[in-house]
Amino acid sequence: MAPPAFRNRRRLDPRTLAQIDVKRRILVVCEGVVTEPRYFNGLVRSQRNPRVKVVALGLGFDPKSVVEEAHSRAVGGARRSADPDDAPFDQAWAVFDRDQHTTFDAALTLAQKLGVRVATSAPCFELWLYLHFFDPPGGTDDCKTLGAKLSRPEALPGYDKSPDFNKLAPLVPAAMRRARRMRDQRLRDGGPARSSPHTDVDLLVDELMK
Repeated sequence: MAPPAFRNRRRLDPRTLAQIDVKRRILVVCEGVVTEPRYFNGLVRSQRNPRVKVVALGLGFDPKSVVEEAHSRAVGGARRSADPDDAPFDQAWAVFDRDQHTTFDAALTLAQKLGVRVATSAPCFELWLYLHFFDPPGGTDDCKTLGAKLSRPEALPGYDKSPDFNKLAPLVPAAMRRARRMRDQRLRDGGPARSSPHTDVDLLVDELMK
């Protein structure tokens, strides 16, 4: 006979258990140390998802190194640590810009080989922020131009690469629609998948919001 404390405890139907949403553990490794991690940490807090870890690498890490670091942390951390927070990740993402990097294409090839997913932007991450407020820009806008447009009163006045996610949160769905529209247009035009302007950040944001 079951102990009294457990005798009347309701048992969950197996079908109910199967429907419980267990969020995946996701690693996000960023090339930048301010803009990208500030954005993603804000998004993670808004989603109340403790199973996402955002890592900022900083200067000296080119795209290929970002991919290598994402893979190393994803598969190696759990083996070296008894900390439950270092459990294996279900997904590893590398976030980097096209910019002037010479290892951009090599990073994409390596990521596919290692199973690391990528969220890239060309010319830079500011394009993703820009899409929160405006329709896709023309192909001649560089990072400086995008930053200047982000600083407009109707966007992020005085933009200093430290975006306040609280201001961006209501606009995330619009940014995702615009990013998808850009990607669909490239496919219709038959152009290079990651020609400038482009961003895949919406793919990562979609995973973080599930």
